[in-house]
Amino acid sequence: MEGEGRVPAHTDEDRAALLQTLVSYIGRFRIEGNAWITQIETAWVPEWVGSEQKRFVSIIDDIANVTTPWRHMPNWAPDKLTRSLIRFRRIV
Repeated sequence: MEGEGRVPAHTDEDRAALLQTLVSYIGRFRIEGNAWITQIETAWVPEWVGSEQKRFVSIIDDIANVTTPWRHMPNWAPDKLTRSLIRFRRIV
């Protein structure tokens, strides 16, 4: 997931700044009720490797809403609790 308005980096400082607008991880996942839980195998922040990321999914008509639990994010507002909402719309 990435923030809006990202542009190609030209310097190391630019590349470091881009990390503040990015969330990325991969791993095997499982479904438990309305939760989608990923066992993190690699991530943009090494401290997430080996952890689980839980997302809650609700589907209404052609919209899937994915929300995170409240948490501290390492790359934005690290001293505050935040939560994300991602909305997917099915296009046929």
